[in-house]
Amino acid sequence: MKISTKGRYALKIMLALTKYEPNTYTNLKELSDVSGVTIKYLEQIITLLKNASLLRSYRGKDGGYCLSRRPDDYNLLEIITAAEGSLAPIDALERGGGQDADDEVMYVWQGLYDAVKSYLSGISLQDVRDRADGTDMYVYNI
Repeated sequence: MKISTKGRYALKIMLALTKYEPNTYTNLKELSDVSGVTIKYLEQIITLLKNASLLRSYRGKDGGYCLSRRPDDYNLLEIITAAEGSLAPIDALERGGGQDADDEVMYVWQGLYDAVKSYLSGISLQDVRDRADGTDMYVYNI
């Protein structure tokens, strides 16, 4: 399994949004500057994150994007799967198993998938933020 730039950038974008006061909308230009993601690519990833209800948006002069929840209410699994789709190492796991040429070793792929999901679910966006800069976050009251 390999996480693409889309998944990695989704995490960078979400992390960048933790640097703003709660409920503060950030426009694409500023978000691009802070995250280092081009505006064109940012638009694509933002759409995925918004469709997964991970972000809120506001149109208009003071519009932009902000987190829809507190950073400690997000886990990396939901962020990465919003951008990547399934992280299953083989297609049969996406279909819920069933008949597959690898049935005798399906437990290996299932175990790998479960381990990845468990690992990513156990890390919050707040955890990443805390480790990235060692500072305390704003108190979020969303």
